[in-house]
Amino acid sequence: MDTIFEGVMKSEAGRSMTLERVRSSLIQLGCAPGVRGAAESYSVDLKNIIELVQNDELESIILKRYGKEAYRIFRLLSKSYHLLETDKISDTTFVEKKDTAKILYQLWKNEYLQMETLILLRVSKKFQGIETCCSTHIQMGAIKIYVFKWSTASVVMKLNLHAGRQTQFQLWKVTKDTLWGHVLNEMYHSALNLSLRVAYELEQEQEIIQLPREKRVGALGSRFERLRKVRILLESSLMKLDDAIMVYNDLLILVAPSVSYANTSEVFKNFIRVLCNANTSEGFRPGTDVSLPEVNLPFGKLGPALLGQAPNNRPILAFFALWAHGNIRKILLFEHWKEKDNEVLIYERLPPDRNYTKLMGQSKFCLCPGGYEVASPRAVEAIHAGCVPVMFWGPTIWAFVPAHFEPITGFPAICLVLRACGLPICHL
Repeated sequence: MDTIFEGVMKSEAGRSMTLERVRSSLIQLGCAPGVRGAAESYSVDLKNIIELVQNDELESIILKRYGKEAYRIFRLLSKSYHLLETDKISDTTFVEKKDTAKILYQLWKNEYLQMETLILLRVSKKFQGIETCCSTHIQMGAIKIYVFKWSTASVVMKLNLHAGRQTQFQLWKVTKDTLWGHVLNEMYHSALNLSLRVAYELEQEQEIIQLPREKRVGALGSRFERLRKVRILLESSLMKLDDAIMVYNDLLILVAPSVSYANTSEVFKNFIRVLCNANTSEGFRPGTDVSLPEVNLPFGKLGPALLGQAPNNRPILAFFALWAHGNIRKILLFEHWKEKDNEVLIYERLPPDRNYTKLMGQSKFCLCPGGYEVASPRAVEAIHAGCVPVMFWGPTIWAFVPAHFEPITGFPAICLVLRACGLPICHL
């Protein structure tokens, strides 16, 4: 504890914190207190912290959907490790019994709670065989207590006409593992609906979007402003939902740029990081971290248009377009090939009447020269278009081979690697 307190005091914001404040903050973070020798110690339990965040997220969903009384009921059940009876829940949460029963049934119906029915029967000697349809029973003198699942309760009620007097109770609990899977599934559906709605709104207003700004006046301006507000609302909701989805996944993804330097931290050193910027100079660890292929997706779409032609219907031999940064692009491509050949199409700026994805689909080879950035969607786009990716290698020129393709054993069979120094002479 002394070491932690000294570390806190080194920061400007921490100098105003007392020892008791630091201790309470550690407990709120889920850090388990312990004793090492004679010293007070705390350890970070990431699993416990994630579970606390999951509980908070779930409770906030209950609060927004069902209100404060449902929130209190759910919070009680989520912190309980055993079944609770309806009257007990009502007394503990100070909710009217009639309202408690309605709320519990609604939560159960929407799969947030698990319900079991307990039926207490005084069984007559004439009645035989009830044990065959119940899950549990407890003998208490002349009385047996039978516990049934809700699905078998109707059968038991019929049998009970011959069995004797009965008393019925509903017991409730939260089964977190099952519940989290249900909530995650709901979130996935919500995210899909939001994405489809964004795509629909944009598709409906394509005419307005493509209009020059000076022509968006009057009714057209109002339509564009409505679209802008709807888009902001839907996209912000989708971003919040993405954050919530990550809480319920076992995989923790850290977002650039700070993720690149996470390996310097004791907290992150054992994490498997998923990076689109797979650069070893910025902390990427081959064999431990995962390289995520960068893909350029049109907004509101699940992928670029599939415009690839058959191999015998591709009139363009090789194609490349966009910025001239990096030695390979500047010296070998633009200096020697830019707009100089009808079969090898090299553009720095694609003409407005040409479609980038369509040109890829009409090309036999798609040039993938490395630039100043380590991440590029070009190789993925080429494979998607059915175009052979062409990589470049040279002893003095940085070679671009995406890290996410290195583990693929068959990747050399679907790409072409050229010596950069031979490119101006060789016509591919």
